[in-house]
Amino acid sequence: MPDIFLSYSRQDVAVAGAMAAVLSAAGHDVWWDREIRAGDVYDQVLENALRASRLVIVLWSKTAVVSDWVRSEATVAMQSGTLMPVMIEDCQRPVAFELRQSADLIGWKGNASDPRLVAVLAEVARQLGAPGAAPRPVPATGPSRRALIGSAAGVAALAAGGVGAWRLMGNSDDDGTASIAVLPFANLSGDPAQAYFSDGIAEELRNALAQISGLKVIGRVSSEQFRDATDLAAVAEKLGVVHILTGSVRRSPATIRIGAELVDGKTGAQSWAQSYDQPAGDVLAVQSRIASSVVAALKRWQRHGRRLRLRQGPALPMQPLPTRS
Repeated sequence: MPDIFLSYSRQDVAVAGAMAAVLSAAGHDVWWDREIRAGDVYDQVLENALRASRLVIVLWSKTAVVSDWVRSEATVAMQSGTLMPVMIEDCQRPVAFELRQSADLIGWKGNASDPRLVAVLAEVARQLGAPGAAPRPVPATGPSRRALIGSAAGVAALAAGGVGAWRLMGNSDDDGTASIAVLPFANLSGDPAQAYFSDGIAEELRNALAQISGLKVIGRVSSEQFRDATDLAAVAEKLGVVHILTGSVRRSPATIRIGAELVDGKTGAQSWAQSYDQPAGDVLAVQSRIASSVVAALKRWQRHGRRLRLRQGPALPMQPLPTRS
């Protein structure tokens, strides 16, 4: 049973992705329609998750109030007593929901240190009967490639996901499990000039993971020595880490496809992998999704006390399914 069902309109996918990452970082099991796999019956899977969730967070915006999906999900949640409305844009909600107090996150762009977000996390914890865990603020850093590949909001969401999840996993320095290297993402665009973009994706993930206390993250210079390496187990041994995160980026004028893979450093076996398609210019949602997915895989690995061999799922399109509006 998921803790939280996240309801949103497709135009708000970047905010929804950042919210999902932050909630996951606080230790909650979050369901949103990015969890639907190829071959699943969309409305059936969605309804099952909606009715099974203990809390339904509805992100109200000008597009959400006219979305049949969001209005229906909010109605089911209100009837079951699981509704928690959150305003992410100033708008007039459907009349049935105007009498309910909503949390104010109007204009929120993913800032993990926003006091309003801290209040939302506290309310979520109260309603679920679990202690809240606010993500750490991300310290300011000097200029980097992040200006080329995403806003600071994306970095905040990434760091929030990593910090909270590793805190939940515990510090495992004694057996070396709290260690990871992010290798350069391969540039599959066919244009060598686009290498800065794929390198930037890896750098942002590396910077976010570096904010986690107790987690050993190999630096950029050491990691980039293995740009074209194929034996990842050997790379992990040389770098002294247990986990390797690598991937690829294929960029066209209209779309971006990012593939990410988490590898067991001892065996070279794949622990988790996924592909993401996103319109060009909207990398925030992809970055947040990769971070939260990697964190979830590490949490499952730790929870079961063994290295998981997760079956690779089909590529999930980041653009919303056409039935959601």
